[in-house]
Amino acid sequence: MKTKLLLFLILILITTVSSAEAHTAKVLDDFKFDVGWENEPPITGEENAIEIVITLADDYEKQNYDPIYFNTVRDSNEESSEKNLSGLENNLEIQVKEGSEKKILTIKESSEFPGVYYGTYTPSLTEHPHVNIFGTIKNMEFDASFVIEKPEQGTSQSYSIPEWVRNNAEWWSEGVINDSDFVSGLQFLIKQGIMQVPQTESNTSTSENIPAWIKNNAEWWAQGVISDDDFIKGVQFLIQNGIIKV
Repeated sequence: MKTKLLLFLILILITTVSSAEAHTAKVLDDFKFDVGWENEPPITGEENAIEIVITLADDYEKQNYDPIYFNTVRDSNEESSEKNLSGLENNLEIQVKEGSEKKILTIKESSEFPGVYYGTYTPSLTEHPHVNIFGTIKNMEFDASFVIEKPEQGTSQSYSIPEWVRNNAEWWSEGVINDSDFVSGLQFLIKQGIMQVPQTESNTSTSENIPAWIKNNAEWWAQGVISDDDFIKGVQFLIQNGIIKV
């Protein structure tokens, strides 16, 4: 009986430690920021959320966790308490950086757990995202950077490209098809479900210019130099920047 109980406790400890290691924690004065994924492990192409848990830091955490340095502070003699943890949606700005792409998240506080905030985000790369937090808590203005768990590659292919699209990509790279016609063609194929791409959110700011590397990718993909994954990343870039509207 004692052996079974010991094994059960060890299992709980391992699970707890594993979950904690997937998050990154830092301390700002009296507050601990714990940042990671809501659903673990994160999978590329699957909707998830960045989870930010703000709690009161104990003495051990203040001494052993990496500090967050605040930029300015307005005088306050108020003692830190749990009421400082809640209602910060409008005081915090969350930015996620994957590769060269950056996105500002809209965050919401949990209705069940004060001090727990979520920003919906779908990872697209199998590399460690950087989460930057800017804001104010208890009159302290700060900015902090967290490196969180690397997403795993989705087990199932989440896109489908008709083979004849290669011809269109090659003609576009050679100038036979202009930018507008190529983009309109991709947009039509995606909207009609003929060509499928992973779920991709568009940024609030848009652009009409197609970077040269997108056309280079299209040419190399048509020639079989790069993979379907690389071509799809270019299509996702066009969607994220409002050039393709789906």
